[in-house]
Amino acid sequence: MLLTSDDLLSFPDERSQELGTIAAIYPELLLTSPFSATISLPVSPILPVPVSFDTAEFFPISHFPALTLQFDLPSTYPEHSPPEISLSTSPAWIPAEALKRLKTEIDSLWEDFGGGQVVFTAIDHVQQAAEHGFGFVRPDSNGGAWLNLPAELRLHIADFNACTKKQQFEQGTYECGICLEPKKGTQCHRLRSCTHVFCLLCLSSYYSSMITEGHISSVVCSDPACVKKATLLNNATAPPTPPGTPPAEGIPSVSHKIMLPPTLPPDELKDIGLNAALLKRYVELKQKAALEKDPATVYCPRQWCQAPSRDSIKILNAAMAENHTSYYLSDYGSEAVVAAAAAAAVTPTPTRSGNRTRNDTPDTPEPPKLQICSRCTFAFCRVCAQGWHGDFQICRSSNAEPTPAELASEAYLREHTTPCPQCTSPVLKSHGCNHMICKCQTHFCFLCSSYLPPGEPFKHYNTRGTGCYMRLWEGEGGDGEHVRMIREGRVDLIGEELPPPEAPDAPDAPAPRRNARREVENLLPFVVGVVPVPGIPRRVPVRGRFADWGGTDDEGDTEGEELGVDFDDVPDT
Repeated sequence: MLLTSDDLLSFPDERSQELGTIAAIYPELLLTSPFSATISLPVSPILPVPVSFDTAEFFPISHFPALTLQFDLPSTYPEHSPPEISLSTSPAWIPAEALKRLKTEIDSLWEDFGGGQVVFTAIDHVQQAAEHGFGFVRPDSNGGAWLNLPAELRLHIADFNACTKKQQFEQGTYECGICLEPKKGTQCHRLRSCTHVFCLLCLSSYYSSMITEGHISSVVCSDPACVKKATLLNNATAPPTPPGTPPAEGIPSVSHKIMLPPTLPPDELKDIGLNAALLKRYVELKQKAALEKDPATVYCPRQWCQAPSRDSIKILNAAMAENHTSYYLSDYGSEAVVAAAAAAAVTPTPTRSGNRTRNDTPDTPEPPKLQICSRCTFAFCRVCAQGWHGDFQICRSSNAEPTPAELASEAYLREHTTPCPQCTSPVLKSHGCNHMICKCQTHFCFLCSSYLPPGEPFKHYNTRGTGCYMRLWEGEGGDGEHVRMIREGRVDLIGEELPPPEAPDAPDAPAPRRNARREVENLLPFVVGVVPVPGIPRRVPVRGRFADWGGTDDEGDTEGEELGVDFDDVPDT
């Protein structure tokens, strides 16, 4: 059976009469016995308290979970001992040191009153302390104050603050800013950005029509004060004025920070009463508008698609996350004003960094050349807007003139490289045979760029009637760079780097010049069975073909065409 204030007032004990009197003042006081009671006091500071949850970001909190006081009046109270009071919160958001200090202050009240009744005074003292944040708000170096709480309390504290505000709002009566009729709080909505109040019927009707017609920039506050600020901001398109110059009348200076209410977030529109289809359309239109405002957005080159690339959407989502939202980029603010003024005052330098012109700023990273459409998954090049051709192919946009360096690079690639038939990447051969394996694992011929079967790649060079017959080792030296490095002693025949040669103690004598002509002349009888006569040119068969043999001078130099004889084919004598 619950006790009432009248029951306690009928008791002869002065402790019960004190609790009965307090219960008449505070109806929320819960009487657990004739000599004990519990009360939960709301903690709503006069000014919102900046709270950080173990982060550098602050949240203004106006309502905290209640502080519970439990009174137990001993038999020696009030003449010889103070009341036994315990303080607690759920969750425990007040630091233990602050609760201990508050309890010490309550105990000192009994001593200050000279052993009198102090239950009402204790409750009043706690309420006054709650209005000032209990005094445990930490001051910072800038003269402000803030309260630091554990990160795990963030969700609970934020939800409690929002619910309490909503309950207080629903208990009031407000005049709608659109229909100008008084409405109860349960039929109204207070905008989060500017706290202007409108009835739900007017807001849902207005925002639904704006989203349906595609005017998403009008999903903002309709109060005249906010509309006037937006109008002034739209007129502030002139370049920044020199320091000390007053701004034009009616137009705010771009050097000052202007914070205007942005478009409403989808969760707030859901609270107003918009259906899921309108919310989906609203989010899609906002994302589309944000992509269109970004000059670095890359679109699919297919005429029937024209959707943004996956990387463009990824960059947009990163910007949204940085802006603490999940659906739009900020429409208003000092950044937008300064950017618009800078764009009007500075002429951009066009670059061939993509299919759109953007300012050549070193701080802006270039997006990758490979782009994939977010709708049709078409892989294309960001620079030339053609199908993906690999990282090593030189390309440019259709309206860009080639530079001398690009022309030289293209000429070198045409002369010394062969494109892979699969990925079209140019391949440069340093040395070796003409059977090539691209990084995409495609086997092909370096001479004609034909596909080679991985199982038998050399059949291509052993088939008569083809242009590559018996040409497997043609151009074994590659582009000449490998041969030069071998001559310099920097690499061996298979391309491995060699240690630098040691300096010789003394220079060696030059080797005598070898007369290869005469050596071949002496060996010819054993090779073809023909004895050359000095001074008389002859045609001798060498490796299945005829070569002209000319005479020699005193120095042994060939007078006619050089004979193609390989010394490895000559038998030992």
